[in-house]
Amino acid sequence: MNESAKVLLIGNDKAHLEARAEVLTYFWSVATAALDQSEAPVLETDLVVLCHTLPEAERQEWVTRIRHEVPHMLIVKMNGYDSGPHAGADATVDVENGPGALVSTIYELLTERGLSSRAWPENQRERFLVGVH
Repeated sequence: MNESAKVLLIGNDKAHLEARAEVLTYFWSVATAALDQSEAPVLETDLVVLCHTLPEAERQEWVTRIRHEVPHMLIVKMNGYDSGPHAGADATVDVENGPGALVSTIYELLTERGLSSRAWPENQRERFLVGVH
């Protein structure tokens, strides 16, 4: 079951990102930006997940940047153990709720926007998709 919507995971821990990507790739095309976040294909995605491995201030900077560049972009913040502000994000998912909470939140947001079947541009596929090389 691959819906092919484009989901971008941004974070500081490659292992966390790859684990989330492994779950999410059953439902959507998933890209990760773990090491060089300046190359994150934000403009070519439907939804961005900001991992809890980013400090809250950095997640908030990403929300501000994305809202400035692409105001309609869907954003999910992984809350983690902090209780910082979530202004500007479309949803927040607590990591303690497991991968099912993230999957259902993403599915709900994409369905509301009618974005459940877009495919990644071929020229970005090998560069950013986990497990495609």
